[in-house]
Amino acid sequence: MPTEVIEMVAGFLEYKSLCSLRLTCKLFYEGTLHCFGAFLATVSIDFSSSSLQKLKAISDHQYLNRYVQCLSIVNEAHGKLGLDLRWDRAPSGYLIVPQRPVEILRDTLALLINCRSFEVHHVYLLEHQYTSNFLGGSDAIRILLYTISETALPVKSLTFERGVARGWRSDSRINGERLNVQDLRNPGLLAGLSHLQSLTLNYQKELESSIDWTCELIRVAANLARLTARFNGYQSTPLLFDRLSSTTLPPVQELVLESCELSSLEVFIAFLRHFHSSLRILSLTRIRLSTNGWFLILQKLRGLFPFLSSIKLNHLRGDKRPDTLISFPDIHKHKTISGEVKPGFSYYYKTWRGKRSLVGVRYNGSDMGTALRIVASSARAC
Repeated sequence: MPTEVIEMVAGFLEYKSLCSLRLTCKLFYEGTLHCFGAFLATVSIDFSSSSLQKLKAISDHQYLNRYVQCLSIVNEAHGKLGLDLRWDRAPSGYLIVPQRPVEILRDTLALLINCRSFEVHHVYLLEHQYTSNFLGGSDAIRILLYTISETALPVKSLTFERGVARGWRSDSRINGERLNVQDLRNPGLLAGLSHLQSLTLNYQKELESSIDWTCELIRVAANLARLTARFNGYQSTPLLFDRLSSTTLPPVQELVLESCELSSLEVFIAFLRHFHSSLRILSLTRIRLSTNGWFLILQKLRGLFPFLSSIKLNHLRGDKRPDTLISFPDIHKHKTISGEVKPGFSYYYKTWRGKRSLVGVRYNGSDMGTALRIVASSARAC
């Protein structure tokens, strides 16, 4: 049977069916290698001995090791990591690195030649109670960054996500007391992070203990192109952006912010000015600023970002008392010369105080200057 036919048939199969097909004969085993490898694009581990062994087996395979592109650290069942191994800690609570399981991961990743994206997903709550029996999400981050620093892996993307798995939300957080800012200044880690293109921080609830660490992580990613920060709440985010506004930041091209609060218009503008010459895509969702601050910043957006090509503004929160939302009720009234609604816009609606309100707008197009003028002139407090 021609290889092309085998690959076409294999392309329609689910993982288990594909495995069964591969075991029927040598021809199918070899002919479906590429399709099988596609299932290994993202490999998950939970730092158990079995998951580390499986990852090592893939890395030792002379063909399959090239297919892994992303390593995801997660335990979706209950959130705890490394349950069947002993983890040595310093009296301060810091996880000691290196230790044997960490060395196994380091040596394994060195053989996964195309694995350049890494994710840490964690849901367990009581990180301050972690002992030698299992790991917390902050411990997993420490292991990952140590491994990068030892190997100088050219990292393409990092995702640190906290508190959500299988729809269950908890009050967990990155524990800054288990992370060391000095680790981020290791020459090997700086070499690896110099290749970082995308950084995603999905934090849940309180982040005060990790503000310094978070600021430093963003700062040292010198060539970062895409920054996504979702905080799912407003606590401590003003302090974070106060710090970020006064430090040196990479010239990102895409900025996504969700669920955070700014202490003042001046801080927000100072933060955004870091990306004046680089930003192409801006997305702001559930951001709290003073009502008048929003009106002023909407008028300044074109001057702040002369090269912007895409913008999304949704559920912008204004003053707290009374609780205020920015809406765009008259945006449909702006027409082209021919009387048509200007193309490139899309809209978001929400029921607010018993009334369906247009609370979000998105624009992709070449006439950003006109689009931003329309957005600014349409903004109202509701």
